[in-house]
Amino acid sequence: MTNSCIVGPVELIKCRLQTGLPTAPLISAAALRDVSTSPTGSSGPLSRAFSSAAAAQLPAAGSNAGRAFNSAGTVSPLCTARAGPIDVIRDILRKDGYRGLGRGMFATVCRETPCYVGQFASYEWAKSLLSAQPLLSSVALTPSQRDSLRTVLAGGISGIFCWLLSYPQDVIKTRIQTQPANAFPRSRWIPDGGFFSCARQIWRSEGVRGYWKGFSPVLLSAFPVNACGFLAYEGVVKLLVSQSDSSQSSRLS
Repeated sequence: MTNSCIVGPVELIKCRLQTGLPTAPLISAAALRDVSTSPTGSSGPLSRAFSSAAAAQLPAAGSNAGRAFNSAGTVSPLCTARAGPIDVIRDILRKDGYRGLGRGMFATVCRETPCYVGQFASYEWAKSLLSAQPLLSSVALTPSQRDSLRTVLAGGISGIFCWLLSYPQDVIKTRIQTQPANAFPRSRWIPDGGFFSCARQIWRSEGVRGYWKGFSPVLLSAFPVNACGFLAYEGVVKLLVSQSDSSQSSRLS
């Protein structure tokens, strides 16, 4: 819960920045006037209306216009030019007030709670399971190296479980945070911020696969990221414990 209160507004700003368009317009006014002449053109056929200046800007125009479309095939109203996080915060405060920074908070809690429960529970389970495996014991490693290998494997497995339990909620959270405030009606019974409405919309339009869009790259990064994370965690714990023991022994002596 504490993590969600901190992560929620930060991820809101991140999602808004990721959906923002560059400051350049889709196509300049001069090029638009050049293209929008009469079909036959005052000086020739339609092909002549597309001058070199207009034609040169068409690839950039198509690229910018394509990025303005979201996954549902509609233009996202939040795709506006923004310079940085401060501009996003000002935009949110101007439109929605301080409550706007909490958009998607319910979805964040629904994601973070099973995520960390599954992560730490699966880590301890995998670590105990690997400790009982004779395969690791037969490897020619020092006890410290064997313990580090066990930590890496258990940490990677925990990362996979973490995202398996929380990725659909992450998709819903991202949809809520990148759409207008009234895009998903809120529940009359609980302050869900449109969580269940968004979930139903994804189910109706995309089915089960809609909840798992983009899961492949996340899954590929889950193992190494969490393996390194838990290796660092265990290393810091051992360092702090050793320092605490040494300080206690020095005081006793």
